[in-house]
Amino acid sequence: MDNRMLAAKISDENKRIKYYSNQLFDLVKKEFATRRIDMYDYERFINILTCLNLTVDDTRKDIDDFIKLETRRRVKIDLLV
Repeated sequence: MDNRMLAAKISDENKRIKYYSNQLFDLVKKEFATRRIDMYDYERFINILTCLNLTVDDTRKDIDDFIKLETRRRVKIDLLV
């Protein structure tokens, strides 16, 4: 597997992680609203999900930079005179 394919796979995984973390966030809000969890647990879940989302955003930025760098390296220009 070359680097670009690996980067694309990681990017897809990041999208999936973001989707699942949004589902967990909705679930935690619902559980807090129905008083099944207290404020401490709610804040703990929110902090974990925020850290996860920030990590995913940083990874996405790194992957995008890598793809741009790889794309620039592979471009060749042929000039005919």
